[in-house]
Amino acid sequence: MRKHIIDEIRKSKYKIDIAVAWISDREISNELKRASKCNVMIRVLMLDDSNNKKNRYHLGDDIEIKYAKRESAQGGNFMHNKFSVFDSERIITGSYNWSFSARTHDENIVLIFDTRIAQDYEQKFNELWLSKY
Repeated sequence: MRKHIIDEIRKSKYKIDIAVAWISDREISNELKRASKCNVMIRVLMLDDSNNKKNRYHLGDDIEIKYAKRESAQGGNFMHNKFSVFDSERIITGSYNWSFSARTHDENIVLIFDTRIAQDYEQKFNELWLSKY
């Protein structure tokens, strides 16, 4: 699964939007950093978590990051999305967080190659990005 994520990052030419709980996989972080240095605009929405803040420096300064507040299930607003949109045409979604520990978990991803569906995911991402996060 990590290989598919890295492949999609490498194929991206101008934009990547990412909504995941965690990004701590160093290889994925390095690919995102490389892409941002090649003028790919990258926005990341991830949990307001000490591990994410600690690992933030691996992403570099060119990547826009917003942190979603952790709230209880009773309080709602727990950002539990796990999807990314590449160049407004490709989507990866599923249970896989972009974390080092996800390599050993029973996780899944789905790759979708459909611009119409990508627009729906982009709309959802923009709603999350502009929300109170």
